[in-house]
Amino acid sequence: MRDKHLMHLVLGLNLALAGAAALYFLTTYPRQRPVAPATFITPAKPAESNAPSPIPTHAAPRLAPAPAPVPAPAPAPAPSAASAPAATNESPGRLALEGGLPARLPYVSRTITWKDVQSPEYRTYMENLQRAGCPKATVRRIALDDINALFAHRRLKIAEQHDPPWWRPEAYYTMSALPRVLQEHAAQLDAERRDLITRLLDAETAQAEKQDLVFWTDAQLTGTVLGRLSPERHAAVQAACRESLERFNAATDPAAHPGEIANAVDLARLRDQTRLALRRILTEEEMFEFLVRYSANAARLRDELRDFNPTADEFRSIFRATDAVDHALQLECGGPDALSTNQRERWQRQRREAIREALSPERHADYVRSKDPLYRQALLYATQYGAPPQAVPLIYDMTRLLEHRRQDIVGNPNLSAQEKSQALQSVNLEQQKRIQAIVRQVHERAQAAPPASSPAPATP
Repeated sequence: MRDKHLMHLVLGLNLALAGAAALYFLTTYPRQRPVAPATFITPAKPAESNAPSPIPTHAAPRLAPAPAPVPAPAPAPAPSAASAPAATNESPGRLALEGGLPARLPYVSRTITWKDVQSPEYRTYMENLQRAGCPKATVRRIALDDINALFAHRRLKIAEQHDPPWWRPEAYYTMSALPRVLQEHAAQLDAERRDLITRLLDAETAQAEKQDLVFWTDAQLTGTVLGRLSPERHAAVQAACRESLERFNAATDPAAHPGEIANAVDLARLRDQTRLALRRILTEEEMFEFLVRYSANAARLRDELRDFNPTADEFRSIFRATDAVDHALQLECGGPDALSTNQRERWQRQRREAIREALSPERHADYVRSKDPLYRQALLYATQYGAPPQAVPLIYDMTRLLEHRRQDIVGNPNLSAQEKSQALQSVNLEQQKRIQAIVRQVHERAQAAPPASSPAPATP
């Protein structure tokens, strides 16, 4: 019985010792997980300040809350200068932490602004971009884009300066002389562009960026709107115009079609095919500016408005009002000559109404007057006598009065043929004298009038 009690006592002591050992283990073993060495930029500590330093979000690893303090092992000896890891050029300022934070920081990061990059010298600007970390290929692309933008602006200036008076009848002769002048400008611009690329980059890049001289070859795309076309779209328009000319020459070549004459409907369809090709390249505004300069309807309208002397905006308005009507008629039957009398009158009435709505009331009255044969006769007289434009209305009014007298003489049954001839000759002589008097009077007024730019005389 005594041995049994002794056994129970030993077993209880062993269980107590085991529990004590487990309790000691749980209270002394560290509960945080071991932290692996990390690499990050340590911010500079501000001098004499208790405020926390800003830390970049990418540089500070997020750690769990620290556990209760426990006895720390003895610190390891500090590494010697020979064994300390050195910062490399590939990763400046990023140090591996082994046993604690570094004693000092190699640099303090800051935000790069535009003032750090910009420079009046473009080469310095390119070098600043590379120092800021911009890849060399990107810097080259930026430089090429800037160069192309510079010369696109210069081409636009040339296109604006050499835009002919396309709304005037004599514009045809001006346009005929433009290709040579514009192509010389294009060759000079391309040479200057390649020279600038060579100086800023290198000769290989200049050769790789060489552009075909497609500017102003087949169609002189001048003016503010057409002058802004990119080199690719400019080349596409030139190709479409070249193909249109080839189709027209093939259709009208007598050798290719002996004994055949292309009718007006076929030619209108060829022109419509060109319009469809250009509409796939140009916007509506660009297409209108092209048609108002180079379409067959614009050429006919310039001749039709010769005596009206419209402005550029007035020509645009009239062309916009009449081109759709004329083009549809040409596609259907070739022209007004193929219409019957009633159809022609209806078409002319529709066209006159469209022109009336396109002009102001005053200018529409001038347009109607320009269609009067007597007004054209007055213009002819003014040209023969060297009269200024101000004399044309006076000559026109005088011509109308004398024309009524002529009609009265011709229709007078009481006069013989000889008497009528003598009376008409007398009216013609009177007309010459009146024209000379009007021209002399207008010249005297022009000489007596002070110049528009001269200041008015001072009053005492």
